[in-house]
Amino acid sequence: MSTMQNWAFDPRKKRWLFEKPISKPLLDDTTYRLIMLENNLQVLLISDRSADQVGMALDVGVGHVSDPKDMPGLAHFCEHLLFMGTTPFPEENAYKQFVKRHGGFTNASTAASTTTYQFSIQAPYLSGAMERFAAFFHSPLFSSSCVGREVLAVDSENSKNQQMDSRRLYQLWKSQSDEGHPWNTFGCGNKDTLLPSSKEETQNGMSTGNSDEEALKLTRMRVMQWWEANYCAGRMKVAVVGAESLDDLEELAIKNLHPIPNRQLGPPPVIKAPPWSNDHDSYASLSNLVFVKTIKDMNRLEIRFLLPDQDPQYMVAPTRYVSNLIGHEGPGSALNLMMTRGLATALSCGFNSAGRGMSMLDVDISLTKEGLVKYRRVLAILFRSIERLPAALQSPYHFEERRLMGDIGFKYREKSGSLGTYTKMLARRMNAPYAREHILSCGVDEWQFDSAAIETVIACLTLSRARVFVAAREFEGIDNAVGEWEAEKWYGTEYLRSRLDDELPALTVEEDKSLYLPEINPFLPKGLEVNRTDTQTALKAPVIVYKNTKCVLWFKKDDQFWCPRGYITIKIQSPAFGDSLSHLVQTRILVELMADRLQAPGYAADLAGITYDISCSLEDILVKVSGYSDRLEDVLYMILREILDLKIEKDRFEVVIEKIKRAYDNAYIRQSGEMSDLFLGQALGEKLFPAPDRRRELEHTTLDTVASHAGRVFEKGYFTVLIHGNISQERAVETMQGIENMLPSRPLVPSEHISPRSLLVPPNANIVLVLPVPNVKEENSAISYLCVAGSASHKPTRAMISLLSTMMSEPFFHTMRTLEQLGYNVKCDSWSRNATSGDIGMRFRVQSTRHPEYLESRIEAFLQTYLMKLENMTPSEFDEHKRGVVDRKRKKLVNLGEEYARFWSHIDTEDLEFDEGWSPIIITILKEELLGLTTNHSAEQDAQIIEGLALEQVVDFFKQKIYPSQTRQKLSAHLVSTTASEKLKDEMAASISQMSRKVFTDLAELRAGLRVSAIGDPDL
Repeated sequence: MSTMQNWAFDPRKKRWLFEKPISKPLLDDTTYRLIMLENNLQVLLISDRSADQVGMALDVGVGHVSDPKDMPGLAHFCEHLLFMGTTPFPEENAYKQFVKRHGGFTNASTAASTTTYQFSIQAPYLSGAMERFAAFFHSPLFSSSCVGREVLAVDSENSKNQQMDSRRLYQLWKSQSDEGHPWNTFGCGNKDTLLPSSKEETQNGMSTGNSDEEALKLTRMRVMQWWEANYCAGRMKVAVVGAESLDDLEELAIKNLHPIPNRQLGPPPVIKAPPWSNDHDSYASLSNLVFVKTIKDMNRLEIRFLLPDQDPQYMVAPTRYVSNLIGHEGPGSALNLMMTRGLATALSCGFNSAGRGMSMLDVDISLTKEGLVKYRRVLAILFRSIERLPAALQSPYHFEERRLMGDIGFKYREKSGSLGTYTKMLARRMNAPYAREHILSCGVDEWQFDSAAIETVIACLTLSRARVFVAAREFEGIDNAVGEWEAEKWYGTEYLRSRLDDELPALTVEEDKSLYLPEINPFLPKGLEVNRTDTQTALKAPVIVYKNTKCVLWFKKDDQFWCPRGYITIKIQSPAFGDSLSHLVQTRILVELMADRLQAPGYAADLAGITYDISCSLEDILVKVSGYSDRLEDVLYMILREILDLKIEKDRFEVVIEKIKRAYDNAYIRQSGEMSDLFLGQALGEKLFPAPDRRRELEHTTLDTVASHAGRVFEKGYFTVLIHGNISQERAVETMQGIENMLPSRPLVPSEHISPRSLLVPPNANIVLVLPVPNVKEENSAISYLCVAGSASHKPTRAMISLLSTMMSEPFFHTMRTLEQLGYNVKCDSWSRNATSGDIGMRFRVQSTRHPEYLESRIEAFLQTYLMKLENMTPSEFDEHKRGVVDRKRKKLVNLGEEYARFWSHIDTEDLEFDEGWSPIIITILKEELLGLTTNHSAEQDAQIIEGLALEQVVDFFKQKIYPSQTRQKLSAHLVSTTASEKLKDEMAASISQMSRKVFTDLAELRAGLRVSAIGDPDL
């Protein structure tokens, strides 16, 4: 720390206390205490006495820019190894096993200047988790037996990232920085960077010899040295959320964290030199324009501006102000003009802390095909809009609007539903140069206008200081994209270096007049009052307050979070949306045209804290509006008017068609594990309109056919509406009537009501679907292996799967990824097609360079081993597993958004048993009113069933439904890459299950033999 002002030392407790009050939101009922231990470790203690889920994060203050130049990826590798056992807890998975068993999760991530570790867990087990967690930082084992396996784990992680455009572009930005600059590094690492060559001498003169064992010894020595040189208590920051009192939390923190050594290293390292310079002898400065070939079909413009370090400027935050003006999407904005000219579909602008001390302003633009060809005109529009920025300083309302929304946003901020994300954010923020009292707010509640700071940032946004990437799959006919293409070292990304012209095309007079600063926002919240009433117990579910043959309104007024927000969701159901492939595609086009039309007028609402979304599926169109409740209806009615008055213009139609084509073309360019899950789902969906078929249908879709479809989509329909939050029942009913009047559809007849159904895996089936990985450049194969347990609507089956999937998740991960090193992407979870019909079961997924046949054999070997583990499990171990799952089922909601999401999930899936608070009589009435739909998906009911389960029941269930046998229902999807190793053929042949099975290589053929579920299909 640079100063000890506002800190007081307590010799009895042997710690410093920060005495200044920490700014916190108005709705925040937690208490805070910031302390610093004798080892200079700062700890933010957060006491939430009502919490049932607690957690902790620790930021080390160093990341991959601190890697040795001869060993890229070492910081990331160190992060991996810390999970592999400590002196007090030597078992490799002791920490993860403990946290998982008690309803929690663990994670860690390595960035440029930070490495952050975090966990969440059920409240009673914070002490045990903290003890295991803290040992990472004072007593890691770095076991020799783990080093080789974790090198392969890192290599597998790198392999899975190779076909991801986001990773490739990020690495290319780093690789284009000046040679020797800290940012010019490879943060992930791979086998080659982490295991020294047997022929090379190391920097300290120690030869690896010709032995892999010697190479591993050297790698272990290097990572231990790096840990000792960089992991220092004085650089670390910790955030802890617990249900204990602040005094008890403090005692826990001191007890567990004081052993972490303070190596007197000083503050975390800061990047002082810019990653590229304006020196024309510099490699990077000679190539301020780079063309980049992508894996997916995309047209993208990325512009980066170097800025002075912005972290110390957080109280005036000039980049917050400037990025809001550049990224504006309303009338007068750069994006609005680009869209009008058919050049772009999206633009974002934001501050990027690329590394500690290294600040950038990023502008990313999604281009149309025409925009790609005319990328220089796009840049001209952008830079002309930047030239207008100084004029904004003369209009104070621009700043006042953003200051007001920042203040309101902080004041009415709710508790985070993701403890891991929240504590990680706080721990990282504590390593930034913020005053300690602003750790929660970052000064947003005291934002100060500083015209000089803003002008300094604007002065950096010039063409000569810009670095530009033009990213696309093809560059034929693109200006300056001619020359010798190079391959980036770590990802093989093809790129071509060039230079921007000093002059960009001039804008026409009309275009120039189209660029102006934002006008006053009409949607700013005016009334933030909360109608708070005394309630003994919060209602567990919404109720129907309005209903007729055309619509139903579900409503619940907020009675526990007391924030000035609300949610309105409209589900419009009609057979016309997706009764055929052509209608499905036409509906998608209409929804995209609606969103396109709303982009400019809707952006003002977004800035005022009201977000909206329009989407479609096979059965429905969803319109969602959420945010500050006083203006929700204004935004909703504006959206509905734009939808109903939609005029299909030829130029916008062509832009939308191009956008959808690109989405369909990219739909199958995903990681192979995602694709195996996708095909597994497609195998069991009632209707199948895959992306390639939709793409072909687009070729036969015209403006006239879409216009004709638009005339009938709202002719008939049924509207399901949820209104939730700081809204009265009277107001909700009035809003519902307004919706009904604006959408004058005729009601559906009973046979036209749509209910989700699924295809069912037959009894005693052993089915394998074998398909190629669609991306021919993807080296990884994958398997998604499903064991069907029964109907998703059968409560005991659902509860049993919930328990088993949680129990098996960590052992499966540890076996497949850590011990057998099959791949980085490993997962075990419960699976169901939908909540009210179809099957539920256990899904096992592995993405690997190994062949799926081999992966299937290893999954079945794991299941055989796990049966023995179950049979030998002690009653106390089993009870601990049950308690962890039950507590997670009963986890309290922490904000209005979580409650809304739970309610809408039930309503959307027609699963009307919301929770234990419902009377069976009410449930029966509602089921009859809503066409007799049956649903059974209450977390509380699951918890009660799980509490009553005996170990013997679980073992019997596992033997019948999961264990490899002729009695179970099993379907696996094998995605085989073009590079699947031929040398594994013999191994595969020996590993293939001897049980009879049916192999399909055609998805349609498989689906043709499956039965369709009934609505609310009973247990089979």
